[in-house]
Amino acid sequence: MGFPPRHCPRSLPRVAWASRSGELQRQNARRLAEREVGRLLAEKTRLENLTESEVQASQVLRSKQAAMERMNELLAAAYHRLNDLS
Repeated sequence: MGFPPRHCPRSLPRVAWASRSGELQRQNARRLAEREVGRLLAEKTRLENLTESEVQASQVLRSKQAAMERMNELLAAAYHRLNDLS
């Protein structure tokens, strides 16, 4: 045995607890992974069910959002330069 006999009674509960704790962590990690897989499968199904016009509208919105973000960045930089010149 790896433990001296006088330490075994005190060490076994800690070893058992650590084992249970590790198992609980694995179970929790597995549950999280299962939820993520479920979420991704639901998203995939939603995407598969989109019509062509919905896909085009989604792409337009993403493009518009990206353009608006870039415009906000440019405006912030312009305002910053203007303030620096004041």
